[in-house]
Amino acid sequence: MQGGAIDGWPTFSHDNYVIKHNVAGMLSMVNAGKGGSSGMSDSRFLIQLPDDAGFLDGRYEAFGRVTSGMDVVRKIESVKVVQPKNAPVDVVKIEAAGELKE
Repeated sequence: MQGGAIDGWPTFSHDNYVIKHNVAGMLSMVNAGKGGSSGMSDSRFLIQLPDDAGFLDGRYEAFGRVTSGMDVVRKIESVKVVQPKNAPVDVVKIEAAGELKE
């Protein structure tokens, strides 16, 4: 599931690809290049839905994980979409997010 916007946001380089995409709920920066090849990102992000998405490793930089509320993520996943861009019929907004400090 992808979110964010590209209008007017500068790109920035990826720091590393250390965190693996091996659990549902991983948060990753979307690669700004075609097919995930540029090593640059903008404001777009994704929330990983399958348990294992190793095909994203080395292409999309994981930076966090959904620690609670996966039920909400699954509800967003079920929102009706239209083609060709797989865009939701109704606007979906994340109104609050935060950083978990241990």
